[in-house]
Amino acid sequence: MVTGSAVIDANRFRATLAAAAGFVSKDAARPILTGVRVEYHPGTAADGDGGHLTMVATDSHRLAVFPVPAEVTGEPGPVLLSPDTVAAIRNLLSPGIVGRNPGPVTLELSDPDTVIFDNGAGGWTTGESIAGEYPNYRGLIPEFNSSGGAVAFNPAYVEGIGKAFRVLLAGS
Repeated sequence: MVTGSAVIDANRFRATLAAAAGFVSKDAARPILTGVRVEYHPGTAADGDGGHLTMVATDSHRLAVFPVPAEVTGEPGPVLLSPDTVAAIRNLLSPGIVGRNPGPVTLELSDPDTVIFDNGAGGWTTGESIAGEYPNYRGLIPEFNSSGGAVAFNPAYVEGIGKAFRVLLAGS
């Protein structure tokens, strides 16, 4: 039973997944934080938006939330990709495998715990999600437009954001 899928530009997906993966925890004692959460957001026909994926990662000190445009079909729930699944997907997206001009890739959620990734060049992999409840990160993100308050950032966090954007821009 397929619950839904997303078709994404390979280069944008590769860059976004790499950026998000840079924010995961290395602490195996907290397995929920070692994965990349993928949330599917179907678009609406009225505005012509095909939707997007949101990739979320945290090590409990840093938080990354990256949207990437995608054509989402069905109503898949969020999935937490394990480190092994993230590594397998990233390997299938290397330029040596998909070539210089890759086609779109597909991330399919076949059931709540299994993801199927197709790199658009004949390679695919399956992976299991990490079980458990991901932290509610939405409450940590301020609404800058309505807060009216000043915001201060730790310089180490700013460097982490800079690193993520350098990875994202390298894939564009």
